[in-house]
Amino acid sequence: MLLNYEENYFFSGLKGGSIISWDLETSKIKSNLQAHKSEIKSLSLLKSDSSHLLASASSDGKIKLWDLRGKTTNISLKGHLECVNCISISPDANYIASGANDNLVKLWDIRQNKLIKDLYAADQTSVNCIEFNPYCITLAYGTSDKTIKHWDLERFELISITPIDKLPASKLVFEPSGKNIFIGTNEGFKYWMIDDEKPELIDMFEVGWNNLQDLCYKDEGLYGNRNNELNYKLQNF
Repeated sequence: MLLNYEENYFFSGLKGGSIISWDLETSKIKSNLQAHKSEIKSLSLLKSDSSHLLASASSDGKIKLWDLRGKTTNISLKGHLECVNCISISPDANYIASGANDNLVKLWDIRQNKLIKDLYAADQTSVNCIEFNPYCITLAYGTSDKTIKHWDLERFELISITPIDKLPASKLVFEPSGKNIFIGTNEGFKYWMIDDEKPELIDMFEVGWNNLQDLCYKDEGLYGNRNNELNYKLQNF
């Protein structure tokens, strides 16, 4: 599931491969995209003045990029050998990062429709969640070895590792400043300051949900409210 706060609708990816857009005010379907032939594992949305893009990743190892204004597929990316668990579109709409059960993170160039780089650290396991830093040229992703790895995308170097104690990260999200990150697991979420060589745990919240599907940070200050609110969606299977 993927929520768009500004326009009051959300996307859901189905096991059959379709992507459905729902209107939150009317609880009705806005559109239905016949995206993949197998289960959709991840969605990423980017809206700007020049772009309105939706990326989808499937259990068959394929990635597709959609122009929502025309509801057409711009790009189809193939390269992962196993299920793609997570994807993220860069803030400038130039790149897609994807992580999969083949233990790889792939960085793709949207403009040239090609793979730029495979990112891999020693002893790296399957990749569960991934996100571009909105403030600087770095990428964070969580793996099954219970860590979050942070990469410099200019030098393609691993710059720091954020540890997780008990369970692997299911989702992660940056604050707009890019200096702090929320990491969600199936037991709760942790709030880390990462603007340092050694990431520092600021706070943690135990929730006890069964299956975290998405984690979103919403800055209420953008809408006339000074408070910040962490929003999350849950879905149990």
